[in-house]
Amino acid sequence: MDHELPAIMLKVIGKRQERITNTEFDKFFRFAAFVLGRSGDLDAVLNNVQLIVSELEDELSLHYGGTNDLKGLGTHADVNGGPILELGETIIDYRESDEAVFTVLATVEGIINIVTT
Repeated sequence: MDHELPAIMLKVIGKRQERITNTEFDKFFRFAAFVLGRSGDLDAVLNNVQLIVSELEDELSLHYGGTNDLKGLGTHADVNGGPILELGETIIDYRESDEAVFTVLATVEGIINIVTT
């Protein structure tokens, strides 16, 4: 519903593992964060979505090293290193409806890497 916007969703879209030694392996979690906004004023909704994306990127970049909340991704294993969060591409797209209402969707991609034992 429009009254619930802007909205943010973060989703893990893939995972892979690579063995380092017999007891250590890397886990890589690919994620996408989506920021959705809607308004009759394109400049206002674009600015609002861009501000949210900027704050989201700043917050995600704080999660580097083993002393943050993302270490829970290594469930059922001891975290030996990381997590290291690498932000990828951010895409901002918009569409206009027949009623001159603009929907703006920003997609932020990234990878979280942790070493577990």
